[in-house]
Amino acid sequence: MFLAELAGGLLTFSLDTQLTDIPDYDHQDPAASLVKLDELVRLLLENVIPNQCIVINLSQVRPSYWQGQLLDPRLTEADFYISVHADMPGSSLLELVPRAFKVGSPEDIEVVVNSAMPGVTLNHSTRLPNAIPVRLDNHYFSIEPHGRVYERMMEAQAISFYAPSAFTNLKLELLAVLK
Repeated sequence: MFLAELAGGLLTFSLDTQLTDIPDYDHQDPAASLVKLDELVRLLLENVIPNQCIVINLSQVRPSYWQGQLLDPRLTEADFYISVHADMPGSSLLELVPRAFKVGSPEDIEVVVNSAMPGVTLNHSTRLPNAIPVRLDNHYFSIEPHGRVYERMMEAQAISFYAPSAFTNLKLELLAVLK
């Protein structure tokens, strides 16, 4: 009941959602209606309190290589951060990630890796924007928005990461903070 009332109140701020979009409660299958209601409330909250942090899905395209799409037009002015977790001491991650990871467009990543070019620069971030949800045991690195490789990455509207296989149980998350 509370979620339905909350959704009704949030409809005040929405131009494209109607009162009829609030799902009816079905006592025989409460989960279905509650899931829809939860999704609606989250969508309506985005209108009232826009999230300044966008998580960009990364898919592992082959061993050591990840790729994400930068199709949202708001990303042209965003600051990018990568969250890294691996089975190694934090001090090793802080030292190795900026040197060993390679970042660029999907077209450039092979050249960057094979020629030992620096690619896009990664810097360890000790202070993160408030919009980024911080996770324990993860380390965060900012992606420097400078240089020809970065420009080509933004033109391609795609980003690729290379990480050596020495990073076991590697988990990456790409975050964009809107300005």
